[in-house]
Amino acid sequence: MSHPIPSSQTRFVIEHVGLSNGINMLGMTLLWSLGYLAVSKIKLLTEAHSLLTVSQLQVLNSQLNPHFLFNAINDIRALILAQPAQARDSLAELADMLRYSLQPNHKDKVPVSEELANAEHYLNLCKIGLAERLQTQIEVSPEALQLTMPKMILQLCLENAIKHGIANSRIGGTVYLSISCEEKLMIEVINPLLTNKQPSDGLGLATKNIEKRLALLYKGQSKLNRFEQGEQVITRIQLPKETI
Repeated sequence: MSHPIPSSQTRFVIEHVGLSNGINMLGMTLLWSLGYLAVSKIKLLTEAHSLLTVSQLQVLNSQLNPHFLFNAINDIRALILAQPAQARDSLAELADMLRYSLQPNHKDKVPVSEELANAEHYLNLCKIGLAERLQTQIEVSPEALQLTMPKMILQLCLENAIKHGIANSRIGGTVYLSISCEEKLMIEVINPLLTNKQPSDGLGLATKNIEKRLALLYKGQSKLNRFEQGEQVITRIQLPKETI
């Protein structure tokens, strides 16, 4: 029986072939290790980005207006003796609004119906202090109620409208809220334009809050416009039509 490799070359073949195979195996092991580390790193970065996004949304979502809370509590306290029934109703609305604002919510989008109910609580509480100076008109298409929108967006828009269009006006005015849906979910808040108004950082901060939340949630598929038209200021938000 003949051997394919002469005995005089066996050692040479073993050394060179074994060394070559060892180097190849080492290279493959290194490549596999690098690939595994790269995939793990990407996964960690993705998870970190996701957690950062959630954290940012939670911070933006929890920005309550302390001045509103202070004024609402004082207004309700003033009603306790004069109009106890209205004081009880207003206190219940404040409790519902705070529960909605502060309850843990892993979803950053809520049904329009829930957001609208909270907005109506907010408007009713504002009417205690502003009385006849604040009039409201709300129009909502029934098909929009089951769609979703970012939590607390309506309250932020209405805060802007009342603070900069009603509160500083001696005669007050009407705040219009319209929610409709065709190709997109359309939200409009309209308030009077005060000709003698002064620039306010608060308005800019609230608008930036909304813009940041829309950017985080919709990745460029939403739109926010705020502009003056005649004697009105219009805040218009367009969102994709989404359901729970």
